Amino acid sequence: MKIRNQCGVRAMAPSMGIAMVGLVTSLASSAALAGGASWSQVPGYRGLNNSVFPNAILLVDDFESQRPVGLTVLPENIVAGNSVDADDAAVDGSGAGGKSLFLGSWEPEFSPAFVSLSFNSKQLGGAPTRVGFVVTDSSGIGFAAPVTVTVFHEDGTSESNVIDVLSQPNDATDDLFIGFESTMGVASIAISSIIPISIDHVQYDAPATNPWVQID
Repeated sequence: MKIRNQCGVRAMAPSMGIAMVGLVTSLASSAALAGGASWSQVPGYRGLNNSVFPNAILLVDDFESQRPVGLTVLPENIVAGNSVDADDAAVDGSGAGGKSLFLGSWEPEFSPAFVSLSFNSKQLGGAPTRVGFVVTDSSGIGFAAPVTVTVFHEDGTSESNVIDVLSQPNDATDDLFIGFESTMGVASIAISSIIPISIDHVQYDAPATNPWVQID
């Protein structure tokens, strides 16, 4: 997997609901920004235990069932395959048994990847301070595709990051988690690429969530 990050990050080598995330088991990289914000990456993301938010209570959209509260996805195209490994209850290196969000289109007309993920601070009891997602397929051109992530803060400011990602279709061993954390709060994020790609495990924290509640 090749990873390029404009903020200087370079890697060194499940059902809907609220989930307590365990310790990170994959090698993660991160870059701190001004104002306490930071980007993180985890190559080889296989499930929620690989999240870079180990102490957060997360709401996770795995596109397998009902959407968790506070998230709007536009446009929405949920398809079979290219899922995070653990979503089919078997961590076996295959993403064919689950579902993912497909961005863009190859046919009948080509359209590059784009999606907007918006977070409802009223429903969540505040804007999320941690957001992330997993790229599960970016193989359409045979080499790493640039994935652009733009974060829009609650105060109206924004910042972008570009990461070159090569993740093969239904190969769940090379999926890449991309995360962002900021005390300013995140209103929305936009994800785009020059080709269609697939993503999964959109995750974010809910400030008003009871930390002892887990919904499966």
